[in-house]
Amino acid sequence: MPEVIKNSEERLFINNDLVDQIIGEAKQSQRHMARLLMHFDHEDPVQEMLIAMGRDCMVMPNQSIGRSESLQVVKGELLLIVFDDNGKILQRVKMGPYGSDKTFLYRLSSTPWHTMIPLSKIVVVHEVIEGPFVNSSDPLPEWVPGDSEDLKRFLKEIDIHVG
Repeated sequence: MPEVIKNSEERLFINNDLVDQIIGEAKQSQRHMARLLMHFDHEDPVQEMLIAMGRDCMVMPNQSIGRSESLQVVKGELLLIVFDDNGKILQRVKMGPYGSDKTFLYRLSSTPWHTMIPLSKIVVVHEVIEGPFVNSSDPLPEWVPGDSEDLKRFLKEIDIHVG
């Protein structure tokens, strides 16, 4: 099953069936994540995705210097962690869908180091970031764990301290 579903429609309409399909893909994925690329190409000026993450999904801390990013929680809950360049936690924001008592949408004007930790069994988010796609997180700073087991411990430690 694909972790990345690419859009080929000029007019894309998202309904419950499509969200359920992405959730199903995430549940089958070894990474516990699947995404629908709503844009057509990595060169598009707007990169827009619907992303499903399971509770065991690990999101590597990343950044997009000089690019804005917005994220809205559609389903479930997550913890957004914002870091400074040295790995110090600047902000922790518990997020949930509109109608919950949690923040449901963020916009970062210049995307700092950040990660997301799923707090519920499934989280679905709508993410929009300026394109074209550039992996500006390379090289990773030394405070970002280099392998999956170290990343798991790193994220677990953050999750425990947040409570």
